[in-house]
Amino acid sequence: MERRTFQLEIGETRDQEQRVVSASLSSETPVKRHEGAEVLSHTADAVDLSRAPLPLLESHDAGRLPIGLVEGLRLEAGRLLGRLRFGASKRAREIWEDVQAGILRSISIGYSVEKTKRMAGGYRVTRWTPMEVSLVAVPADGSVGIGRNFSTEGKDKMDRNDLLQRQADLATEIETLAQRDELTDEDQANFEAFKAEAETVTRKLAMMDEADKLRQRDKGQEKPRPRIVVQDRAAGLEDHGFKTLGEFTRAVVAGRDERLQTRTMNTGEGSEGGFIIPPAFGTPILDMALEQSILASRATVYRTDRTTLEVPAISDTDHSADRGGLSATWTAEGGTMNPDDIELRSLEFKPHKLTLLLKATREFIDDAPNAEAFIRNTLAAEIKWAIDHYCILAGTGAGQPLGIYNSSAITSVSKETSQLADTFEFENAIAMAAKLNPAAEQKAFWLLSPSAKGQVYSLTAGVGLGGQVIWSDASQGGKGLPLLGYPVIWSEHTNALGNKGDAMLINPGGYALCIRQDLRLEASKDVYFTTDHVAFRAIVRIDGMPIRNGLLTLADGTTQVADFVSLDERA
Repeated sequence: MERRTFQLEIGETRDQEQRVVSASLSSETPVKRHEGAEVLSHTADAVDLSRAPLPLLESHDAGRLPIGLVEGLRLEAGRLLGRLRFGASKRAREIWEDVQAGILRSISIGYSVEKTKRMAGGYRVTRWTPMEVSLVAVPADGSVGIGRNFSTEGKDKMDRNDLLQRQADLATEIETLAQRDELTDEDQANFEAFKAEAETVTRKLAMMDEADKLRQRDKGQEKPRPRIVVQDRAAGLEDHGFKTLGEFTRAVVAGRDERLQTRTMNTGEGSEGGFIIPPAFGTPILDMALEQSILASRATVYRTDRTTLEVPAISDTDHSADRGGLSATWTAEGGTMNPDDIELRSLEFKPHKLTLLLKATREFIDDAPNAEAFIRNTLAAEIKWAIDHYCILAGTGAGQPLGIYNSSAITSVSKETSQLADTFEFENAIAMAAKLNPAAEQKAFWLLSPSAKGQVYSLTAGVGLGGQVIWSDASQGGKGLPLLGYPVIWSEHTNALGNKGDAMLINPGGYALCIRQDLRLEASKDVYFTTDHVAFRAIVRIDGMPIRNGLLTLADGTTQVADFVSLDERA
């Protein structure tokens, strides 16, 4: 296994309480090897991310328990990016504090090389698999690391996301100056400075757009793999003439602005109320919701601007004879081949209307920066929660998405003989793992009820007349450690301990989610007239369903497995 070491820099902590921080893990910076300079290709077909999430180790010591996980792996602008989530063990907390203090300043990625291609002065790795990420003591290349702006010159350079954020900040500053009755000399000087910087930021974004176009042209007809990223979609999107989301929100409250749009073209729905949030502001909200979602961030996501979307899929439920009509046979030279008909099915999405309600004081709405952050963060949080709970898990399929609980793609495991009520045993976990689709091994994780923590922390396996704790002890708290090799995620979207659905082993990639591009927003000043609040109603359209339309019979003709496994009630 090869390794690369980079110097890191602290910044942009995503979640201080949960000990989560963003990181740049690898780049195309050449590294000297015995055979010459090695360059890692960072394209979708070059990097195998099937082992994600990766273990976070200390100095590549695979003999010790991981100090955390590396999640959310994605390729972007010649980089491999991700989020480091530190565990709750004493050692993991100590290392987290050292990282925060800047004492640990180097990060190293371990990877296996599958294919290479010779080039002048060395070779390019055209196929490789990240295996683990480690915090190490040896400083080296500073081009990547925790919280970096993905620039080889530190934070003096800005990536697209930084430029977009700075553009929004400048618009807010200029808007604040415009609302003043009189401008002082200092205000005028600030305005000129903000204006000049805004022009520079706009010019840099335009240059990045041109660079992206050139890269796409080099790829010919090859299309990029779907990704959930803000910076690739926000640039160049329509703003309907509004400079910021805060300005748009205040226009909605006023209700009289010629820039407000009430419908999109070619939707076939007519007007359903509310004003369309300009894509330049609405798309990042959807991106934020999907990226922060426990399940949607790992699901198969489709976006559309139409009322319906059909996606072809193979009807793959039985491997005892073939795979959805696909079969492989040994054929002699000149022999006759008998092709089978591929059994196709259609995933038909009809995004359903989901309504979100919120309110704020008029004074708060008039505060441009706070209003913008409030609308953006609140909508993203509510959409995220609704997708995980009411769509992917509990959707009934009647006027709403079909969730995992109510689909034919989930299988359940019976409780153990004489098992007590409201318990979770190690034997339950083993039985559930045996029902998991083998193809989901690298992507599956446990989704457990917080009310089951006491049971899981004390899981034991019988050894003779005694027992042995087989998961974690109280000092470690269990966070970040796998159970039977699968990561554990505690979620309020599960049912209470003892009820069916309190413990699940799932592969979110087996669920397809379809979301309409447009968000709508409308406001009313009458609902909370006596308290001087403004009521907002947001509308988003979502549909979803499991990709597989039933259980899968394996090649042995007997064993049935699924992408989603639950445990029956223990009452």
